[in-house]
Amino acid sequence: MMNAILSSCFMFSQKSELTFGQVKKITDNIYQYIRDKKCKTYVCGPPKNFAIKEGALNLNLSIQGNPDDRRQGDKATVNVSKNVGVLERLSLAYYATPIGVALCHETIMAYSIFYLTQQEKQVKVVTITELVRTAQII
Repeated sequence: MMNAILSSCFMFSQKSELTFGQVKKITDNIYQYIRDKKCKTYVCGPPKNFAIKEGALNLNLSIQGNPDDRRQGDKATVNVSKNVGVLERLSLAYYATPIGVALCHETIMAYSIFYLTQQEKQVKVVTITELVRTAQII
């Protein structure tokens, strides 16, 4: 489930680079939401720098800086650029699947929003009607 939490963070990131501090904040929120929903995770806590580093490297994402540094580790960055290849995107989707199963309704809405906002390069306001229509298709 740790890979699912990390993959969800990387896959839905709107930024091309995330610091380890940002990844920890996002994954803390994901982990807490999963715990609040009382889903069985087999994970004892949100990921720390070592788990984030290993997860990113296993997904062929590049890391800049030293995440193992006790003082500056949260400033290291993970490159989650839009130029990541199809295989890396498929890996992210594959590892994010367990969260999708546990949080089915939330996942459908997230994919709908992701799809609707990625169609254009500019910020787009999504109406509820568009969101519901897309969610029904998904």
